[in-house]
Amino acid sequence: LTAAAAMVCWFAQAVPACAEEGVTDDTIRIGVFAPLSGSATLFGKGLIGVEAYYRDVNAQGGINGRKIEVVREDDGCDPAKGIAAIKKLIGQDHVFMIHGGMCSGVVLAGLPEIVRAGIPYMDIAAAAGGISNPYHANVFQPLPNTGVVGRTMIDFAMTKPNAQKIAIVSHSDEWGKSNHDPAVARLKDRYNLAPVADLTLERGDTDATPQILKLRNSGADVI
Repeated sequence: LTAAAAMVCWFAQAVPACAEEGVTDDTIRIGVFAPLSGSATLFGKGLIGVEAYYRDVNAQGGINGRKIEVVREDDGCDPAKGIAAIKKLIGQDHVFMIHGGMCSGVVLAGLPEIVRAGIPYMDIAAAAGGISNPYHANVFQPLPNTGVVGRTMIDFAMTKPNAQKIAIVSHSDEWGKSNHDPAVARLKDRYNLAPVADLTLERGDTDATPQILKLRNSGADVI
C-alpha cells in the first residue's frame, strides 16, 4: 500500500494538472477491484485495507493538494467479470491507475488490457508469477509470487525429520498451477523425488473424502 501511494505521489508531482488521464487540479482517480461476491469474498476483504489507506492519505491532505478518488469494481474472482471490470475502469471511468487483484486468474486475464492501456497497475495480492514475468514497465507486483511460494513450501516440507514422501493438494486453475508446478519441479530438481500423491481440490468443493482417503493410502510424511 505504501508503494502504491508512493507511486501515485511520484506521478502526481511529475505531471501538471490535467496532463494525465484521471488527474485533475484537486483529484487523482484510482480504480480498485476485488472479489466482493462469489466464493472468494473472504479475499475481497483485503480491499477494505486498501480503501482505508487511501482515506488516511486524504485525511492528511491528499497528495500535493489532490484527494484520491476511489472507483470500486467487483470481479467475483471470475476472469470474464474481471476483464469487464478492468475495461470499465480504463475506458469508462478513465482512472489514472489501477490498484487491485486478489485472484491470479482474474489479473492474468485482464493483464493484456492493462498493458495495452499503459496505465500504472499495482497488484494487491494476486501472486501468480506470470503477472510480472515477463516484465511490463507499468505493472508492479510487490509480493512474493507463487513460484517463490511453491519452492519454499517444498523446502520447508523437507526440513521435517525423515521426510521422503511428499503429497500435494492444489487447485487446477491458473493460480493453483502457478504454485503446483514450481513445487513439483523443486521436489524433483533439488531432492530427486516425485509426489507420492498429486491431487486437486477445487474452490467451492464441500467434500474432501476422496482426497483424504488417497492421502491416507499414499503414506505421505508431509502434505
